[in-house]
Amino acid sequence: TEASARSHRILTDSQGMGAVYLTTSTKPGKRDQITCTAATAPEANVTLTTALNGAPTAYRVQSATLFPRVGEGPVALTAQLTGHYREPLRHATKTRLLWTVSGDGELAQGETGGDASGASTNLFHPAGPFATARIRIRDSAGVEGESELLTVVPQQRADTIRMGSNGYFQHADGRPFVPLGGVYANFVHEVTDGHVGPQISASFSEATDEQLVAWFTYLQANGFTALRGMLRDHTNLGCEPLDIIGETNLNLLGRWDHMMSLARPHDIRFLLTLHESWYANYAAYHNVQCLEQTVLPYYAGRDLAQLPSYRQRFLVEKRMVKQVKDMLADPEVMQCQRDYLRDVVPRLVANPDIFAYEIENEQPNGYFEWTSEQLRNVRAADSLTPLCVSTLGILTADAACWTRRLDLDFFSVHAYPSDAAVEYSLEVLVGAKYTRMFMPSFTGEAEGFSDHFKHAPVLTQQLGVRDIIWLQLASGAPGCLIWYA
Repeated sequence: TEASARSHRILTDSQGMGAVYLTTSTKPGKRDQITCTAATAPEANVTLTTALNGAPTAYRVQSATLFPRVGEGPVALTAQLTGHYREPLRHATKTRLLWTVSGDGELAQGETGGDASGASTNLFHPAGPFATARIRIRDSAGVEGESELLTVVPQQRADTIRMGSNGYFQHADGRPFVPLGGVYANFVHEVTDGHVGPQISASFSEATDEQLVAWFTYLQANGFTALRGMLRDHTNLGCEPLDIIGETNLNLLGRWDHMMSLARPHDIRFLLTLHESWYANYAAYHNVQCLEQTVLPYYAGRDLAQLPSYRQRFLVEKRMVKQVKDMLADPEVMQCQRDYLRDVVPRLVANPDIFAYEIENEQPNGYFEWTSEQLRNVRAADSLTPLCVSTLGILTADAACWTRRLDLDFFSVHAYPSDAAVEYSLEVLVGAKYTRMFMPSFTGEAEGFSDHFKHAPVLTQQLGVRDIIWLQLASGAPGCLIWYA
């Protein structure tokens, strides 16, 4: 993908190969100098091979958008004749092109002719929400091409929360929205006579509607406006992921939708983490037991041989990443993650209970290319919902390096006590004031009542939570979320 007029980004395939197409200078005596470096693995050896245009080998089929919106009319399509290295062959062709749709939707024309630049155009009329399609083309000489997957997106939620120019969240009509609360939306507690009891289960799915309503009623009465959840469920079989190797676990998404709908009457919105934690050893890309117990059952009866090879690697061959953090660098994992985001984000766009997305839980420094790729994938389907990254510790994750490299809407710090000799609430304040120098920022996690403070008097713990909240808001933070409270 083009990064600037003088540089290009290339995402390599499973064989470590990538291509970029350049037009050489036409000035006599002028030579073009081309260099190539590895962005995510600077120590890697990079070999640069150049080739001139060759014989026609395929068509590159592109659409004006991969995410057509319901009710916004047809999508413009272009088919460009290309050579062996997918370089455009810009010469006239008189061949007739046959267009077909694999999936849902209709084409304006079944056949078209090529123009003087080796290109042809058409229009695609998409079907209803979440319908998918690939556009295929074949000419009379047998040269073929196929588009990327198109996914129909419903209309954006009417009241999409935005990050205002003043650095604070606001509703579509301009009213302020202050996310307060947090905790872990995946865990639900018993509430009896207005008092909080133990956690009902590791799985939110096991809580009854009555228990969920009681929990949300209690949270609203205590000032909660937001919860932060990770798109998974903790079950007896293991951690069930929403990303089931390149597509959405629709059963789990349905359970999340239902839970969030019960919070809606209580004016509680959700910050949702889209990707699994980089250190989660139960991640399905790394843990074969999790794959077998919580992912493969959803593929029962399906012909896995029809899936792309990068998904078959996990679902069929069970060749897992050796280290969990490889999920942030492995090209085939990134292809699966791209497919998953292209599938799940259109299913979240219209949900009225979401106020923001978080790319991944507690990202490590140094994986900026991976993060940038995820941001592009999300924004391709939903350009309006605020996006953030979260990092662990205000002393180990400097907001400067993230905000200078990435186009974020806000920054989320997970602020836990770093040293017993440091006043914790002061540490949170310093972190809040520092990160706000770069962009809107607040804690996505902070520590209230937990093992760190269990020996302190209850009043001291309560005052500590008060300071975590108050000092952030007084310093200009647009919200405050806490893990334990």
